[in-house]
Amino acid sequence: MMLVGSSRRRNAIVDGSRAFAAAILTSFFQAEAPWFLIKPWHGTRLTLQTLDTLDTSKDFSFAQYPDPVLRIDAKEVKQYDEKLKFCVYKLQKVCQRVGAVGLAATQCGIDAQILVLRDAVYINPHIVYRSDEFQMKTWREQCLVLPQDIRVETLRDASIQVAAFDIYGTPFVATLEDEEARAFQHEFDHMHGILIIDHSYSLLSSSSFPSMLDLEAPLHSERRYRAWDRTSSFRSSQLR
Repeated sequence: MMLVGSSRRRNAIVDGSRAFAAAILTSFFQAEAPWFLIKPWHGTRLTLQTLDTLDTSKDFSFAQYPDPVLRIDAKEVKQYDEKLKFCVYKLQKVCQRVGAVGLAATQCGIDAQILVLRDAVYINPHIVYRSDEFQMKTWREQCLVLPQDIRVETLRDASIQVAAFDIYGTPFVATLEDEEARAFQHEFDHMHGILIIDHSYSLLSSSSFPSMLDLEAPLHSERRYRAWDRTSSFRSSQLR
């Protein structure tokens, strides 16, 4: 009897240890960027280019916060030429390189209203229709230009209609819903110097970039107002 009882106790201990280990591993892999895995964040400072001054001999770099290029309100594209086509091609290559769903040209330091989203290209896009405010959807977003421990709960229009031009200057209208609408609005924000941290009601902190709090504090209220604004399809501001 002693042997059977001891065996049962040993089995119970083993089973308990296995369950505990499984719980720890599950918690570890489901956690969002544990602090001990977060790498120190190093921002960039890209040289701002226009389509006219674009260096076609180099691959595009990808900006990282707090690079000033991420706060520019991009200018409209005026010419639909070979440089524009080259720029779009390079932006799509950057998307593949960094694993991005979409990209605004400003994220590569290019002052032009160009937005790529998967295989779609939008030049000088405007949001001409938004679904009703009560239909807005909540998302938890992350962004490649920000430290990896930054995640923000955002409210996005469930459905939008976008008017834009293709790379040949031909106008078109696209209706986007759900995830496609969210992704477009994310990149549309980038095109006008708005980051997901601007959507947060309160200031956010980053373990890998503690300076974020001090950098964002002076203009957070104004930037939040712009991020939440649904009255205009084209945001223009002096904020940088």
